[in-house]
Amino acid sequence: MSKRFILLCPSPTYLPLFLASFYVFLTIQADNNGLILDLIHRDSPEYPLHNPSLTPFQRAKNAVQRSFDRALTLDSSGVLPNGGEYLMRISYGTPPEETLAVVDTGSVLSWVQCSPCINCYKEKFRPFNPKKSSTFRVVPCSSDTCRIYYANNNTCGANSIKPSLPCPYGIVYNDRSYTRGVLAFDTISLGDSNKSRSFQRFGFGCGYENVGTTFPYLGSGLVGLGYGEFSLISQLYPTFSGKFSYCLGLSFDSAKPGKISFGNDQSITYSKGVVSTPFFTELGSPYYMIDLQGISVANTTLKFPNYLSSMLQVQGNIIIDSGTTITFLPLDLYVGLRSAVGGAMGNKTVPDPFSNFELCYASVNETKVPAVTFHFQGADLKLEPVNLFYRTSNTSVCLAFLPSNSVAILGNVAQMNVKVGYDLVKKIISFMPKDFFIKKIYYNDLIYILFSIKLLIFSFSNNWPDTPTSLHRDSPKSPLYNPSLSPLHHANNAFRRSFKCANHFASAKVIPSGGEYPTKISYGTPLFETLALIDTGSHVTWLQCLPCIHCYKENHQPFDPKNSSTFRSVPCTSKICHDFLGQKHTCYSKSSHKPCEYQVSHADSSYTYGDLATHAITLGSQHKKLSFQNFVFGCGHDNGGTFPDKGTGLVGLGPGGFSLLN
Repeated sequence: MSKRFILLCPSPTYLPLFLASFYVFLTIQADNNGLILDLIHRDSPEYPLHNPSLTPFQRAKNAVQRSFDRALTLDSSGVLPNGGEYLMRISYGTPPEETLAVVDTGSVLSWVQCSPCINCYKEKFRPFNPKKSSTFRVVPCSSDTCRIYYANNNTCGANSIKPSLPCPYGIVYNDRSYTRGVLAFDTISLGDSNKSRSFQRFGFGCGYENVGTTFPYLGSGLVGLGYGEFSLISQLYPTFSGKFSYCLGLSFDSAKPGKISFGNDQSITYSKGVVSTPFFTELGSPYYMIDLQGISVANTTLKFPNYLSSMLQVQGNIIIDSGTTITFLPLDLYVGLRSAVGGAMGNKTVPDPFSNFELCYASVNETKVPAVTFHFQGADLKLEPVNLFYRTSNTSVCLAFLPSNSVAILGNVAQMNVKVGYDLVKKIISFMPKDFFIKKIYYNDLIYILFSIKLLIFSFSNNWPDTPTSLHRDSPKSPLYNPSLSPLHHANNAFRRSFKCANHFASAKVIPSGGEYPTKISYGTPLFETLALIDTGSHVTWLQCLPCIHCYKENHQPFDPKNSSTFRSVPCTSKICHDFLGQKHTCYSKSSHKPCEYQVSHADSSYTYGDLATHAITLGSQHKKLSFQNFVFGCGHDNGGTFPDKGTGLVGLGPGGFSLLN
């Protein structure tokens, strides 16, 4: 029978002292500024191992199952399975070998699969090869590092004939998955190939034997951000002062991916809108626990059960976890929350197809969603509808909470659209609420958009052509109006489009093109006029073009580039193509005459695929118009999904470099 090793953490009293002294193991090759990295959800199309054959609802079902597994493990084990939800790029060795690793606030030791593999799970990335790294060093069994890892219980050095033998590590998870190998030091690099920072003598696990059902296709290993001396944030204390933060909101729109930052984040340190609560830890446990005193639903206050708080050995009563999707609450508190929300929402419930949730609706009227606030010690966190409900199928939207007999977990759905900051020295966790977060983080983008729109409107209203008309798609004056639908059907359809936008931020590159406001726009010379949807959440303007490989049905004839004298295809080797595709640009070696291909995928399986092009566009009414030359847009030859049949494509007004405003 294999030996079981349990990760041990120092007493909370001594960890700050350890953080201050851990620099002896590190030589930092970086300045004192913070570091911001992309955070990729495992179900995001941005994830290189993304499985496009799974429907959004299959992914939702899998995420819920992982939440169940993780909650059970939290309840019965000191170590979590590597079934986390978010991944970041990390490179090991010199020269660096890049991989994706799960970000886990419930684990301490970072580890990676290493070759030669005795028994490794299948992954797309090649296991890290220590022999190819000039900076790789095995931790000796007799070293202080090995002794600290085993909390002074290390005996392998004293009993060994050769104390220089490698210091072994082993982590056994509750589902019988495990990783075994040796402790080692090597240089790690955080960031991508264009901008990264390196850190020498980083302690991690080099896993030669890694087996389990929770590992496959998740990249290689994990990055431990739990509370303990071997976590990444503890080891990099001299640079980042024991601080990190993440934002899971709008994480999977390619224009605004999720972010994790290390170091002093001024937006969450000095902002007045930020609230903070102390966190608590238990000896031998990597988890961050905070004190949930109660939940208010509208005018009803629900208190955290006293009997459960008294059973815990630490002051905190709920674990904040980035790796669990759903929030788990004590049974009494959950029943109270479910009843209060259900009473406000009404009785028109539907069953959950997967039988996991108890309170589900076919759709959610946001005007009926009650105000829900979590009251932590010294901090109130208001949850928005996106934090409360989780789409589990195309027929059900469910309350994203489940009952637990013991452990309570604040899952990542409840943390969406909130910046969460950890300070290991002050021992506090901070929350930047949604409205304040948007005001601070996207202030420059919003000012730019508003200023540009104001200039555009000012230009059209002062001796310039008439301001382009923009009507709501459900207005009787709109060409998209369907007179056979009742007002209730119009409202319900509008909500469904809104719900797709809100929910697919979490699983899509770009919001679905089910926008609300169409405008008239003309392409080419002579003019080809059509209706296109205005979308401030997209930075690409596109329309359907001939020849159509596969086009959705529309009342307008698709645009024919051959009929326009100003149409120019963007070459694959051009700077425009390079700027548009960025790191994904792979066609330099191809023919200079090959067009630059683009592809936009939506989480509801809608898509557009075609070639980038430039030509003249015209805005305005029939009487007064304004033309712009060399406008970059997408000429879509393969388009399918939930697009309106009375318009073609959209006008992107997002902050990206290829939006109409830019």
